[in-house]
Amino acid sequence: MSMEFPEPFDPGNEEGNSWELIPAGEYVAQVIEAQIAPPGTGDGYALTLVWKILKGDFEGRQVWQQLCYLHSKEQTQTIARKALKDICDALDIHEAVQSAEIFLFKPACVRIGIRKDKNGVYQDQNKVGRVLPLAADGTSGKPDPVTGPKSGPDKSDNGGATASSDEPSDASVKPSGTTKPSSPPRTQGPPRPGPAGSSPWHKQQQR
Repeated sequence: MSMEFPEPFDPGNEEGNSWELIPAGEYVAQVIEAQIAPPGTGDGYALTLVWKILKGDFEGRQVWQQLCYLHSKEQTQTIARKALKDICDALDIHEAVQSAEIFLFKPACVRIGIRKDKNGVYQDQNKVGRVLPLAADGTSGKPDPVTGPKSGPDKSDNGGATASSDEPSDASVKPSGTTKPSSPPRTQGPPRPGPAGSSPWHKQQQR
């Protein structure tokens, strides 16, 4: 064993690593590493997944995800278990999971966001938000309430993203040509009486 370099190493002639954040959005990725261990706090157990992007400008980049599915805090455990349920659905896993190996090398549509430190102590970090089934065109194959392109970093703790729409509002659309005056609204008559007796779709109150 020696303390001497076989040849001198000049930092001025070398290029360091560039850790640019992955822009928030949806990416085709798969889990390449999975392990179960107690988290840093020692409270419970956490599933740690390493997602690797498979396509696009950021192919090869990796993002870590930790899910504390066993924890003393109910809220922490609930959030992790819901995320783990989404992952199982996205990867077509429906049986009881006995080993983390089942998550490996199965492509999915992964929504990556940006986690910001509220105290400004640590640098911004990428995080895994939602994991969705992969459609044939490489996008999420499951309807999602978030519509439109994402704008700005993802600030929520559970991976949700702020959505904005590029479609113009009704007020910004100017009519062209001559428009016909709108007709007055039709007046509806009184509602029709319902059938006699109790409705079958209502539950009978027990006395």
